Amino acid sequence: VSVLYVRAGKAVLGAEAAAQGFGYCRALGILADDAGNDTYHAATVAQGAARDVAVGWLIDRAGNDSYQAGDQSQGAASMQAAAWLVDLEGDDHYLMRTKSARQSLGASCGLSPGTIREDILNLGMFLDLGGEDKYTGESGRPYGNNTLLVRDREHTVLNLESERAVFLDGEYSTTVLRLAPLTKKRKKHR
Repeated sequence: VSVLYVRAGKAVLGAEAAAQGFGYCRALGILADDAGNDTYHAATVAQGAARDVAVGWLIDRAGNDSYQAGDQSQGAASMQAAAWLVDLEGDDHYLMRTKSARQSLGASCGLSPGTIREDILNLGMFLDLGGEDKYTGESGRPYGNNTLLVRDREHTVLNLESERAVFLDGEYSTTVLRLAPLTKKRKKHR
């Protein structure tokens, strides 16, 4: 387990790889930031990413933040993992630094087709829930402010149910997470 918690202020966090809320090989990685106009930069596999049966989570609660990363970052899950990048509010900027960044911004990649592992969930989630955000770089995808993309499966021919990925950028600051069923319980008839 690896946890980095930043309370407030203008944080500048840089890394080459495997950092900033990255989980690897049956581990958990969390980066949580409460406030401030922060800068995150990494070359690859970082910023709420996970690989090889692990969990990675980056959550930034407030501030006008800047994210720069390469492949398999920003909510990317690889090899049966679960990964989230969640930014709750602020006017943020996301820069993808490589041409192969299609495996970032909420991606499910690097599965093991033809093995027993192909049935294990691989979930990548990118959620920016407030602010006027910008997406630049060479991602080759239609990312943008106020956009929902349920990402295509990497192995479309196999149609693996275990591949799941979502990119969501929208204004959801008042979203309530409902933990109860939406339907009423039916009475039993005798």
